[in-house]
Amino acid sequence: MRPTIPLSLGRLSGKTALITGAGSGIGEGIAKFFTKEGANVVIADIAKDGGERVEKDIQQSHFEGHGRALFLKFDCTTSRAWKDGLKFARDEFGNLDIVVNNAGTTYNKKSSVEVTEAEFDKIIAVNTKSIYHSVVEIMPYMAEQRRGVFINTSSVAGFKVRPGQVFYGGTKGFVNTITQGLAAEWGPYNIRVNSICPLRSPTALLEKFSGVPDTPEERARFSKSVPLQRMGDVDAIAHAAVYLASDEANFVTGINFPVDGGRLAKYIVSIPNCGKVSNRYCFLRFDSVLPTTMDLEKEPPEHTEEARSVVFLDDREEYDYLSSKFDTKRRDKLLRKIDWRLLPILSLFYLISFMDRANIGNAKLQGLEEDLNLTPGEYNWALTIFFFPYGAFEVPSNLALKFTKPSIWIPIIMLSWGLVMMCMGWVQDYSGLLATRFFLGVTEAGLFPGVTYLCSTWYCRYELQFRIALFYCAASLAGSFSGLLAFGIGFMDDIIHDRIYGTYALSFSLPTTIKILGYTAAQAQLMTIPVYAFASIMCVLNAWVSDRLGRRYHAVVVPYLIGIIGFIICITVDPVEKPGVIYLAMFFIATALFPTTPSVVCWMANNLSGQWKRAVGMALTFTGGNLIGGVVGSNIFLVRESPKFHTAYYIMVAVFGAGILVATFKLWLLIATNKKRNSLIECVPEERLAILDEETKSLGDRSPFFRYTL
Repeated sequence: MRPTIPLSLGRLSGKTALITGAGSGIGEGIAKFFTKEGANVVIADIAKDGGERVEKDIQQSHFEGHGRALFLKFDCTTSRAWKDGLKFARDEFGNLDIVVNNAGTTYNKKSSVEVTEAEFDKIIAVNTKSIYHSVVEIMPYMAEQRRGVFINTSSVAGFKVRPGQVFYGGTKGFVNTITQGLAAEWGPYNIRVNSICPLRSPTALLEKFSGVPDTPEERARFSKSVPLQRMGDVDAIAHAAVYLASDEANFVTGINFPVDGGRLAKYIVSIPNCGKVSNRYCFLRFDSVLPTTMDLEKEPPEHTEEARSVVFLDDREEYDYLSSKFDTKRRDKLLRKIDWRLLPILSLFYLISFMDRANIGNAKLQGLEEDLNLTPGEYNWALTIFFFPYGAFEVPSNLALKFTKPSIWIPIIMLSWGLVMMCMGWVQDYSGLLATRFFLGVTEAGLFPGVTYLCSTWYCRYELQFRIALFYCAASLAGSFSGLLAFGIGFMDDIIHDRIYGTYALSFSLPTTIKILGYTAAQAQLMTIPVYAFASIMCVLNAWVSDRLGRRYHAVVVPYLIGIIGFIICITVDPVEKPGVIYLAMFFIATALFPTTPSVVCWMANNLSGQWKRAVGMALTFTGGNLIGGVVGSNIFLVRESPKFHTAYYIMVAVFGAGILVATFKLWLLIATNKKRNSLIECVPEERLAILDEETKSLGDRSPFFRYTL
């Protein structure tokens, strides 16, 4: 309940005030409070009916000690009206001590391009030019008297972005600025200048401000966004005006006084090098937990012509308004534009990177071991050594990406691994191969975690996996290209002697496994292509279904089950007698290996809230996977077990089974946590929800309002 504030009669006794727009709304309330405090008031309004009504109301409620009020038909946008107003006040009341520039107008909430020139000219004239005329005509008189008070009615819209009311907000920002300038300029003449910045209040302009019908439900909804849990009201604004006009505020000048129940303090935050922006809602990120623009700490987001969309908003009302204007068609157009600018180049980067790693399996078939005199154990170590620096440098690389920015860091690491690959062309022995493989791991470590983190900042929760799958399919394409490239390079022995070898293919063994089935090296290279092509299709399909369902668990477990079937086939079928069945099993295994990576990556990204936490957490996931998976995968295909490789297949069945168990346990844990948080929120009084949401926002994924993706 709003507290009753007692009037201290007489605070404005002997003073005269001219109040524009006093025929209704806020101006009417200020006029009535001023007369109760003893001031004589000129009710200056262009609407004769409203002005005369207010004059009559004040006369009928007049008591001893109250001031008088007289109506003057008044067009505040002309200098003539202000000259007449000064003369009228002096003739009727003897002087003019206070000017309240309260008259204001707006237009129905709509896009800035829909505002007509007539509407624009009107708000400029009423909201800003009227103050200019008041200063030119009244300020010299007050300077002669060596006293005076100017109060300008501004708005909280002058402090913050209001999509749908852009030009109105601009006029109020103008009012705030000139209020401070006038205070500094005219302070030496003992003239105080302040402004009042009210919140949305129940006046005739309410529906124009909100853009929705004025209903009790709408008022209740809006009130929840205010810390004091109620809308603004005319009485509170009038009390503020009385204080600023009285001698109690004789040392107060140059302030823009919010009368907003704490709403500005709740929503506006200061970010270094950005000025003030709001971080409550980010338009177009309909289900995103965080803003989508990279490095918000460093620079404001750029606004694209079509989008006008990466806009940080300070309340749900503005978010809903822009959402209604930015329909699905335009939203999809924006996403396509982001896709075309982001995914092709990132996919190309990863294709090049993965080709470098995939080629060592193909190179083995073309005589790598013979050229460098490698034993099977040395070949495995050449595979293994890559993963130690690759895993160790993923977290530092993502931190470096955050400290710089993707457009700088990713080209640096690409140039670095390109130089390493050039050096690999001159490798002559085992030690040279180890050295180049080690530094290749160092330089390539940052690409995959960096690129996946970058994607997580541009896409919503259930837009992300499909995009990462498209990008990750570059790995499958790289496997296909590696086989095709190796097939061609196999005929180049008479053209060039020095050959450049890349890194690993599918578990470093797919080309070798196919060759063991009885095919020639050239045939084995070509037969890897259908496997990778099928894996690409399954990867994209799995991601599309996962995003459509909004679930990640099934996108992890189902491919694992298919992979287990593939490995069981390899264990139970003789590769010599039935090579075609083993080749079919390779398709099952590829279906497990490629689709699960985007699923795991997106599951992690969806459930880590906070830019730094997400960057480090995703990199740590890759670190564990590459250090353990890469090292183990490089050494489990034992030459002495050829062609059956039972040890490797048993280990992979165990790993996939463990993956299913871990994913199931994680699902149970996340469901339990979400239920616990739902129960917690249900216990919170409805009027406290908005405040609690704001207070716990900095907790990220530990906030009781955060819900984990399952």
